[in-house]
Amino acid sequence: MARKVGQIVSRGERTWFVRIDLGRDCQTRKRKDHNRTIHGPMREAEAYLSKRLRERDLGRGREGVRLTLNEYLDRWLNTAPQPSGDALWSGMPCTA
Repeated sequence: MARKVGQIVSRGERTWFVRIDLGRDCQTRKRKDHNRTIHGPMREAEAYLSKRLRERDLGRGREGVRLTLNEYLDRWLNTAPQPSGDALWSGMPCTA
């Protein structure tokens, strides 16, 4: 089952709480999320949620800036798990 990345919670009549999961912080390993209260019909809250999820999926930050491929790859290299030396060579055939 797919993980929910956003939710809308009723906070009263025509008031909605929108929460969007942004993943984990690399240094602190704590979950990050974006929260916003929307006043108005539920349709406005749904529109806000879809807009923010789309921006998140396109790689735009809060300021709406896209990452270049080099910036993305640098970030990925810093956050990707690094294999240990034994795990790196364990699947290789020995030719000695």
